[in-house]
Amino acid sequence: MTVNYADVGSGAGIAAFAAKQADFGASDVPMTTAEQAAAKGGQVVQVPVDLGAEGVVYNLSLPAGSRLHLTGPVIARIFLGQISSWHDPAITALNPGISIPDARISVVHRSGGSGTTYIFSNYLSSVSPAWAAKVGAGKSLHWPVGEGAEGNGGVAASVYRTPFSIGYVEQSYSKSRSSALTGHTCWAERATGPDSSSPAQVLLGISTETLVALTAAIASIPGSRPSSSAASRLSSDTNLCGPAWIST
Repeated sequence: MTVNYADVGSGAGIAAFAAKQADFGASDVPMTTAEQAAAKGGQVVQVPVDLGAEGVVYNLSLPAGSRLHLTGPVIARIFLGQISSWHDPAITALNPGISIPDARISVVHRSGGSGTTYIFSNYLSSVSPAWAAKVGAGKSLHWPVGEGAEGNGGVAASVYRTPFSIGYVEQSYSKSRSSALTGHTCWAERATGPDSSSPAQVLLGISTETLVALTAAIASIPGSRPSSSAASRLSSDTNLCGPAWIST
C-alpha cells in the first residue's frame, strides 16, 4: 500500500476530503455538521487523537536574558490593530525593567483556511469580547491588520526574516526557528517555561470538571469516535492552547 501525504492546511485538507480527493486526513479543527453533510462517499468518522500546543512567535531584539510577557487580551489587541507599537503602554506595563524597542508591530497571519487559525482565533474570542465581536473564530478570517503567509512554515519564515513582526504557529515551527524561548499560558496569566513537556503540564493542571467538559465537547462532535483515555479524547480543536511559544 502506498500512502501519499500532503501538508496543505486544514481548510484545503477538509475540502479535498469532502470532495473524495483524499481518503483520510488530520486537522486541528473538526469538520462542521454542514461540511460532513456535503462530503461525498458516505458517513464521515472523526477521531480526536491528541493534544497539541500552538504559540505566538515574534522577531524582537531584547536585552540578553530578558523574556517578553504578553497576555491573551493584549495579543488580541495587537491582532486587532489596536496596539501597533512594541512600546505601547499595555506591553511595557507587562514587562517592567525591560527595554523594548519603540518600533511598529508587523502582524503575520495565515493566508488560507487553517486549523491553527481556528485554534488561535477561538482562544482570542474567549479572552477578548472585542475580538469575538469583530473577527470571531474560524479557519479563514477577515483580518483587521497584517500580511498573510502560507502554512505554519510560511508564517514562521516571514516572522523570522521580518524585524518587529509577530505571528502564530504550531509549537514545532517556533522551536525550529528560535534559539531562545519564553511564553505565557492561555489558561492563566502567568509566564511559563516552554519546552516539549509544557503541553502535558498544562493538561495535568486542568481540573476534573474542565477535563470532563472538554471531553464532552469532543464527544458531541457529529461523527466523532472518542477513544478510551482522557488524554486521547482531547485534540487541538478543544482550544486547549497550552503554552504560547514566543521566539526572541
